This record gives sequence, C-alpha cells and structure tokens, in this order.
Amino acid sequence: MPEQVFQSIATKEGSVEKIPVNSNDITNKNYVDNLIVTLTVGTLLVTAIVIGGLIKLNEVDGILFINASTKINGSLNVSDNLNVNETLYVIGDKVGIGIIPETLLDVWDSTQSRIQIGRSDAQTAKLVLDYTGTSANIGTFAPDSLNFYTNSTIRIRITDSGKVGIGTISPEGALDVTGGSAIFHTGNIVNPFYITRQESTDIRESLQIFIDDSKVKFHSIQDETSGLGRAGYSFRMGSKAGQEPFFEIIDNRLETDIVLFRLLESGNLGLGTTTPKVKLNVIGGINATGNITGNFIFGETSIHPDGNITIDIETPGVHKNITGFNESELNGFTLQDNALVAEIGGRYKIDYWISSAGGVNNIYESCIAVNGEHVTPHAHRRQGTPGDIGSMSGGGIISLNAGDIVNLQIQNTEGIQDVDIFFAGMRLVRIGD
Repeated sequence: MPEQVFQSIATKEGSVEKIPVNSNDITNKNYVDNLIVTLTVGTLLVTAIVIGGLIKLNEVDGILFINASTKINGSLNVSDNLNVNETLYVIGDKVGIGIIPETLLDVWDSTQSRIQIGRSDAQTAKLVLDYTGTSANIGTFAPDSLNFYTNSTIRIRITDSGKVGIGTISPEGALDVTGGSAIFHTGNIVNPFYITRQESTDIRESLQIFIDDSKVKFHSIQDETSGLGRAGYSFRMGSKAGQEPFFEIIDNRLETDIVLFRLLESGNLGLGTTTPKVKLNVIGGINATGNITGNFIFGETSIHPDGNITIDIETPGVHKNITGFNESELNGFTLQDNALVAEIGGRYKIDYWISSAGGVNNIYESCIAVNGEHVTPHAHRRQGTPGDIGSMSGGGIISLNAGDIVNLQIQNTEGIQDVDIFFAGMRLVRIGD
C-alpha cells in the first residue's frame, strides 16, 4: 500500500489542518496551499476555496463539484469534468448552463433560456437570444438595427422601425430589395404570393400571383365583401406544349372562368374567343361611335372623263385593259399603269362598273383580271343602235398576295369595233386573311 500523503490546508478561520489523502481516493494529484476539500470516493467536493495560483486536477474519476460560495482568484485548469452547483457544467470541450451539455454550448432554464450580449457603457442596448418554450427569439431591446452578415458585408438589415432591407442598409419601405432579383418558389398553387390592402381584419383588395398549368396568373380587383374568394379578374400569361404563348384577361366572378380577352404571340387578338385567327377576332357585336381605321384595307379607282375614252379593239375575243384611271381612295393599294397593286395579301371583296357604247349589235364582256388571269365572272352587254350607251357591272370574292396587279378588262366577242368608255371604276375591300 502506498505511503500516506498529507496536504497542508488553510481554513477560512486561519487554522491549519492536515487532512489525509488516501491513495484509494486520489492518486498523483497536485494542489496548491489555501485549499479546503472534502473527499469522496471517485468525486472531489470543494466546499470553500481561496486560490492564489493554478489548480491542476488530472485524471479525476468523476466530477469536481464547486459550491456557489467558492471564489477563485487565479486560474483553474480542469482536464476532465466540472460541475458548479449543478448550474455550470464543463464536460470535455462542451459547456452547459442549466444542463449537462450535448453540444459545444447548451443553455437551459425551466421557464426561459436567454443569452444577452451588450456593452458595459450601454447596458440597455443589448442583443438577446432566448427561447420561451413556445417561441425562439432573437433581436435588440433598444432602438438599434439588426444586421445579418456574410463575407464581412451586411446582406440583410432590420431597422429599429421594422423596415427590412435586402441588399441595402437604408430600406425605404417595409421590404426593400436592392441590387438583385427576388425569387419565390412554391410547390402548391393554393398558396400563391399575396399582396393585399387590409382595413382592420377585412381584406378589401388583393393581388395574387401564382403558377397554374404552365401559366402565370395575376388575380386582383377583389370585391369588398368577398375577401379572397373568386370575385375579381385574373391577368394570365404563359404557354405549354402544343399551344401558342398568350396573354389573357379572365372574369373569375362566376363558378366557371370566362376568358374576356386573349392576345397570342402572333399578334392576333381575340375578344370572346381564345383562338383568334386574324389580328382582331371578335365574337359578338361591335358598337363604334367613331371611325374604324388601321387595318381596313381598300382601293378604289375610276374614270369619269369629259366625253369618253376609246379602247381600240384589234382582234375579236381578246381582253383589253381599261385605261385612264385616276386615284380615288387608296389604303393598302397603289395605282400603277392603270392597275391597282396590292400591298397586303388577303381575301378581298371586289365590285366594278362600266358605262360604254360600241359597235351595232355586238356583244361586249367585262371582268377583273389579276396578273392577267380572269378571276371574276364576265358581265355581258349587247350593243343596240349606234351611240346607244349602256352599262355593265360585276364582282366577287378574290384572293390577293402582296404585289398582285388588278386590272379591269373589256372585249368585243364578235367583232373589232372599238368601245367608248364614258364611266368606269373598281373597288376592293379586304375582308380577311
């Protein structure tokens, strides 16, 4: 059995005692003077201690207990575990306050765990981190801002008035995002992004933004009595496979949505239809108090000479272009060499008229030709006595491409007598693609 070791101890009252230290209790331990101890097996209980230097406690099998009255003037080096009145624990490299730690720092309390960080010259200005049992809180208890840093730069600031700045330290609104994009991800379309105007607990209007079936929908203009119900209108845009991109306005006030307006990527606009085939496709009536202009394409030209214009006929049955036309009203056409030249393709309604005289008992025919090809039925007139003036007219629906040449023609089917034109004209109006 090892030699018994005694340690000189100075009590608070100044008396000196020698307390045996059994090798069964503690071995290879080093203490400085001025220490009062009570030993138990595997545990060292310190009831009062005044230390001027360094304490080294090595290889203690258990926990060092220090009562609240303990005072340490120097340094304390514990290589194992420390328990201060079951309030402060040091277990290896872990520290626990109110609990034996499981992480580097654990703080527990029966009612509220709180950590406060402040300055000695401004004790009311402090950063507080606490947990109440129902909520975790972090913030300031003074008129100070709360900043969040990355890479030594403030990324988010919450001012003392509650304004939040992202990318700015001087937010001007409740939320101020500066210097980048705000991206919102949601996996549930029943929880869109809301912006509302609220009076007391009643929501008066709202703007809802969400994605639905490859469409981005802006739902707004709420009815004041309906809250976030179906009342209102939606502005929706998007596309999906096999569908042309679009923008539309929807009436959501009924159980079934009604598309009031749809604009396609091609530029076709539909009112009352979701499949507009032309630039403006309206299903329903149009009541206009002013002029309708723009895509109303038309061309009209006529001859109204003093006297007449003679068209020479050299060969029976050969069509001759009527000449002498003047510009009348043109929009989408030009007049070139007595012909109307189309600037815009499409379907056109055409009308023409001729007042003429010719050879006795001869039949004259007239028609419209496009690029030299006859495209309307022939109008006929048989000439009576010499100088007899009569008229012919006709028309139809034709198709034109940009650059097509439109002529009004006439022929003598039975002879070579010339024809005198006293009045003639043609009119084309675009009616669709």
